Amino acid sequence: MGRSFNNMRNIAVYFFGIVLLGGMMLGLAGCDPEMEANPILPGQVAYLEVTFSPNPIIEGYNDRTLVTLSIEEKNGVGGWIRSIKFEYMDDDGYVVETENWNEYEVQQAFGTSRFESFGYPLRTQLRIDDCYFCDKLNCLVRIADDQGNYPEYSGNLVIVTR
Repeated sequence: MGRSFNNMRNIAVYFFGIVLLGGMMLGLAGCDPEMEANPILPGQVAYLEVTFSPNPIIEGYNDRTLVTLSIEEKNGVGGWIRSIKFEYMDDDGYVVETENWNEYEVQQAFGTSRFESFGYPLRTQLRIDDCYFCDKLNCLVRIADDQGNYPEYSGNLVIVTR
């Protein structure tokens, strides 16, 4: 009797090991490193898409380039743009130059600082002056949405140097 009990225990341990190994294999098969999770649920927090057009731009010599900055809400929550920060960055990621807009300056540029849920994109023209050693313009938009959230969104303009 003692011997059959040991065999049954070995079989149970073996069976448990196979079940555990199978569960781990299923768990690993379900992990897709390319998969992106979107933790923002519709109507929970405003989500802004910040884009530049054209993008990229080619920097000229003693030249100024006009680009369009567009800000569009994509998640069904309106709000107010509280500030915008522009950071000119070099190829190492260091900030070379900074420009800050408060809410009043946002109103002057866009005509309003209010964005509506799924509303028409806010657009303004920006003049990009020569910025030697700049490879990117990073635009950080700080908002207060109608749900009481204060997120920050960004968009990048690539500057191709000659």
